[in-house]
Amino acid sequence: MFDTLALRRFLHDLFPRGIFQRHDRRVHILVLCRGITALGFSVVFPFLSIYFHNVLKVPMTTVGTVFLTAILAGAVAELLGGELADRFGRKVVMLLALGARAGTFFLISAAVLREMGFLPIAGLVVASSFSRGLFEPAALAMVSDVTTPEKRQEAYAFLRIGINLGWAIGPAMGGFLASFSYAFLFSVSGIVTALGGLILLVAMKEPERGTGAERVGLRDLVSVARDRLFLSYNLISVLLFVVASQLIMVFSVYAVEWVGITKVSLGYLYTANGLIVVFLQFPCVKLVERLRMTRVMALGSLLYAVGYFSASLAGGFHSLLAAIVIVTLGEILTGPASIALVANLAPATRYGRYMGVFGLFSSLGFSIGPFMGGLVMDVSAGNRLIVWGLIGLVGLAASLGFLLLGNRLPAGVDRPGAEIPVGAVTAPDDSVRGPASP
Repeated sequence: MFDTLALRRFLHDLFPRGIFQRHDRRVHILVLCRGITALGFSVVFPFLSIYFHNVLKVPMTTVGTVFLTAILAGAVAELLGGELADRFGRKVVMLLALGARAGTFFLISAAVLREMGFLPIAGLVVASSFSRGLFEPAALAMVSDVTTPEKRQEAYAFLRIGINLGWAIGPAMGGFLASFSYAFLFSVSGIVTALGGLILLVAMKEPERGTGAERVGLRDLVSVARDRLFLSYNLISVLLFVVASQLIMVFSVYAVEWVGITKVSLGYLYTANGLIVVFLQFPCVKLVERLRMTRVMALGSLLYAVGYFSASLAGGFHSLLAAIVIVTLGEILTGPASIALVANLAPATRYGRYMGVFGLFSSLGFSIGPFMGGLVMDVSAGNRLIVWGLIGLVGLAASLGFLLLGNRLPAGVDRPGAEIPVGAVTAPDDSVRGPASP
């Protein structure tokens, strides 16, 4: 007999509607806006490196350097965006960022249409990443303004689902558009991004100005460096993000050029990535909620390593799809756990500072990853095992690192939502750490 109660529970785990409804309307608007802007970016993102390498004949190492520069520019912009959001308001900074990003997409479209070459387009890609960086801290600060601490983690989870809904649609659209015209592809991305800005302009109300998050400067990096456990966690996380970032550039070029699938099929692979996150994020978090977070991070890193290494054996679309499924499961496990562990490691009075430092380290990993992957592709002489074997080894190193770190952490610090005993872990200034609310 069909168990309708079990089905209802399963659907509730996928889409907890009651939880979503109890959030501020501005959270709903942000989820919609983030979904639309993610759609706009994901329309073009999987095909950008293919355009550089296939059409403009740029070496993969150079393409990786563009992505490295772009992500570093975005990291710098995040520091600036947070300061601007505190001074001038969240909404105005988000509108400025979306307007600038839509404009850069239209300029890239014109540059492609006029065949202006690599350097102007690469510069505009960096400018687009800078505008994205301005948007992020303002959006996260607005969530913090309009939610209570106990609801904040849920709100961030919904933002993640909104983004992945956009990812579920965009690449499939982009696969068809890229088959006809790259210039039109960038134009569509600009139009969709501008639509997200328009919704924000019309529907979003500026929240009351909060106290402002802590800003991260050089002195903060030095002080946090004295926290050896947190520094170890960040260094291990760099390895994880180096591996995770291979989806940005290397995988798309590999799938189209080395395996030989079409750009339309590539779009379906990225769509699968987004859909898996949408449907399995909440159930997977619930499944591992009683495990130590370092164990979850180790398992996720291992799945990344296995998924990417399996890509070296791919002979077509279906085997690449299997690799994407494994990689996405790694993403689902490591995403929430990585942020939650930062919250538990941070002293209660320095949550913002620790989150900011972790963000800088994650940007470092995402910057190094595409450059490293592009360099390995160029020097591997077409050997798949060299490319994905090295990437897999980095994932294994991250997995081992998280396991070793877990042996040094008290169980309370290493579990989501667990009560952390007073004095279990101490900050550099001997202040007591607590499970800061995200």
